[in-house]
Amino acid sequence: LEDAPLVTLDQIGRAFGEPMATWIDSLTIPTAHRHTPEAKQVWLIAHAETLSPQAKRVKLADRLEHVLHINERPAEKRAWYIERTRALIHAMQPKGESQRLAERIEQAIAG
Repeated sequence: LEDAPLVTLDQIGRAFGEPMATWIDSLTIPTAHRHTPEAKQVWLIAHAETLSPQAKRVKLADRLEHVLHINERPAEKRAWYIERTRALIHAMQPKGESQRLAERIEQAIAG
């Protein structure tokens, strides 16, 4: 939700169901941790293992989308983003569908 300030959890719940609102809420980085990209990543990695399997899939699908468009990022930020993505995957300890998404992310990174 930090990237969509006009959207509320209540709206997400009504449009997509309460389970989706719960997953999104678990992925929303608290305001105190949004001051830098690094702070956001530190928070996310620290909480990765506690995410539900569904929330992990949502986050990994989001990361896959970003990695597929990594070349749109400034060159100096690409390596950092890839390293943070790998750290996130490691912290998540994905299984099942999440593991398949993690493998797709690695394939996208490899080119």
